[in-house]
Amino acid sequence: RIGWIIGPTPVIERLSDAKQQIDFGHASFTQWIANDFLESENFHSHIENLNKQLEKRRDQIITSLIFYLKDKVDFSIPQGGIHIWCRIKKEVNEMQLLEESIRRGVIYVPGYTMGSKKGFVRFTFARENEELIHEGIKRFAEALGSI
Repeated sequence: RIGWIIGPTPVIERLSDAKQQIDFGHASFTQWIANDFLESENFHSHIENLNKQLEKRRDQIITSLIFYLKDKVDFSIPQGGIHIWCRIKKEVNEMQLLEESIRRGVIYVPGYTMGSKKGFVRFTFARENEELIHEGIKRFAEALGSI
């Protein structure tokens, strides 16, 4: 695993020490592989492919939102990223909506957990294929209609 962290110097020093103790005797093989891939000619085509997949999934969630929730939510089309934010036009009990959605096999991030105002939801579209995205929005719409 490769990652970065920013924080106060004393915290970083303690975390660095703990990381070194955990890694002691382990090869940095995964870091070498990642470095080779990042420097390879395949990296840019890989990123282009990922972008195309994300764009297809984003377009699918937009199509599904319009089809199932056109008059019930507002949203802006994201120009990048892996999430879409929607504002539910009617006032809803957000916990009840989440519970109803989970019962239908759909999980999302209620906006209030991310610091937004009430009535917002954040859907992540990066991990699912277009068919499952369509089904997920359909089930969310059913949950919203049931409360």
